[in-house]
Amino acid sequence: MDIGSIIYPIQAIVVNPKTIHVPVSINDMGSVGDLAHQASYYSTFTGNDVVRTRAALLSADMHTLQPQLWQGIQGQQLSNFKSFSAMSDPFYAQIPNGFHTGVLQQFAMRINSSATSRSIEAAEFSSECNSNSSGFFANYTSLVVDGSYQTSWGVAACMPNVTSKSPWVETRNRQEFSESLYLNISLPGSILGTSDVSAFYEIILRTTAGYFELPNFMNNGTPGALLESDPTPNCNITCMRQVNQYTYYNRARRDETDGNRTNYIHQTVPWSSLEIDNKGPLLTTALALFGPGSFLDTFFASMKVIQNNIPDSNTENGYASSGSVCIELAPLMNLFPTTYTSHDTCIWIYMNPDTSFNRAHDLVRKWLVSMYQSASNFPNAFTTAAFLSNKQWVESMKPVYAIYQDPGTEMEIPEIGLAGVIVVSVLLGPYLLLLLALSWYGSRAPRWTYRLDSFAMLRFGAALGEGIFPMLIAGKTNDIKELDEIPGVIRDVGPVAEDAIIPVNRIGLWGGKPLQNRRRYECYEADNEAMRLVEVNRIRRGGVSRS
Repeated sequence: MDIGSIIYPIQAIVVNPKTIHVPVSINDMGSVGDLAHQASYYSTFTGNDVVRTRAALLSADMHTLQPQLWQGIQGQQLSNFKSFSAMSDPFYAQIPNGFHTGVLQQFAMRINSSATSRSIEAAEFSSECNSNSSGFFANYTSLVVDGSYQTSWGVAACMPNVTSKSPWVETRNRQEFSESLYLNISLPGSILGTSDVSAFYEIILRTTAGYFELPNFMNNGTPGALLESDPTPNCNITCMRQVNQYTYYNRARRDETDGNRTNYIHQTVPWSSLEIDNKGPLLTTALALFGPGSFLDTFFASMKVIQNNIPDSNTENGYASSGSVCIELAPLMNLFPTTYTSHDTCIWIYMNPDTSFNRAHDLVRKWLVSMYQSASNFPNAFTTAAFLSNKQWVESMKPVYAIYQDPGTEMEIPEIGLAGVIVVSVLLGPYLLLLLALSWYGSRAPRWTYRLDSFAMLRFGAALGEGIFPMLIAGKTNDIKELDEIPGVIRDVGPVAEDAIIPVNRIGLWGGKPLQNRRRYECYEADNEAMRLVEVNRIRRGGVSRS
């Protein structure tokens, strides 16, 4: 049929091979921290989180690649801290970004902390930010009077709403909280070329945490969105259960760390906040920058030791009084680019025993100037600090949340789109109806043989005979015109005898008319059939046939 001849070429066009991945073997890739089990793993010492964060803040920069900084896009990313605002849904996860679980559906913890900042008036600076504050408060000031030389600076940091209760919830459900930090930076106008400066800032950090689906073949290698609820109970057939032993604390917030908070005499350096377990990332950052053991808290003492050990400037020792060296990194200094000095990324001193060139007061002031002049970069800087704080916190958890992977193996299957299904269905519909009609006709029409076997082919040859197909060489069968001219159906070519009482017809390859049911045709003796009663009666009435 003509319609049948066009279906298969069209079907070959609209049906395309599709590559799928089938399971091969499940591999245990290791375990990571679990928000529902926040027990410390590496250390139980109070303040370990602040020390680890402080170390990370010293070396943080804009260009180093961060393999645990994810974005909500497909594939592995080369991410750094240059600009969080330009990223697509950035977040921290303990697993390297782009990790692919293959044909398995797996989940992991994710934390997104995003900072905003604004310049505020002095009246907006929290009234609770003072030495009597029950929250976090640190205040550092310095005044140098040397003859006619006089200069001063000050910095105050405050988080008035801090309590000893952790903001983190021990759950795999989505959770969110915010923290606020107030800063007051005071600098002399002689350094800035202006009048004296006292700048006030409010920094708000919003943290959202939960679980997301890792990239796999089912989601086209794209990390899933933050889930609203714990994915573990709904693990389906493509998922491997990730927690074997799990204690769920099921409480809204952690209990107080101790019954009575201790009020320390030296309020300018807050020790009590160090005792809080599982601090929020902004509190951890504030303690790392301004708390006990911070750069501001220790630099004056360490600088005295350095000044006492600077060698004399002479040719024998090979030192020149104009030479300078880097002695320390200040936290976040690489994230505060300014034009104040070419040595923004380091605390540097002159190789000269004259201490007036290397006053700790002036060196700290340079760091504060860098911070003040880069206030517009506070959102990115404190988002970076929160990322590092979250990182050290998660990595300190006991790894109880297993991650599995099955890379699978490729297999091709046919795939057809909706348009292709419609086109092929429209064509196949009439074609199948015609085939059904033809099948019905074939089942009703009489057959001259039950099988087209070798015996049937012999009878074809005998019927055609020497006249049409003599025994000649036939190399180019496509050019033999006799093959195109012979009829292709078996027909009723007429009766054997015209005056027979019971008509007996013959079959042939041409002429005549279609075969008829209940008509007798010439056959081999072995296929003779007994006469029916009506035929016997006909013979009795008309006499014996002369055929």
